[in-house]
Amino acid sequence: MNEIKKNKDGKSLTTQSHIDMELLYYEEIACDMFDVKPEELFGRTKPTNVVLARQFCMTYRNRYYRFSLKSSGLRYNRDHATALHARKMIDNYRITKDPNY
Repeated sequence: MNEIKKNKDGKSLTTQSHIDMELLYYEEIACDMFDVKPEELFGRTKPTNVVLARQFCMTYRNRYYRFSLKSSGLRYNRDHATALHARKMIDNYRITKDPNY
């Protein structure tokens, strides 16, 4: 079981279980945003809403939590090239379709 670790100033450090919980929360948000069931993120289906939700999740893991492209892709049964493509597509989506995204 992961324990909360403290640094030398007595402040708690983020544990792996805390990060895992946050990432699961963001997967739920993506599913709600794009009207997708959570299990669809890991499948082979390619409807636009499922692809966007999956791309959002891969990008978020890579960009904000510094997971490698390889591990971000593997989480969703994809490879690193797909995760890299996801980052590019989400950046494009943000700029062209939804500036508030």
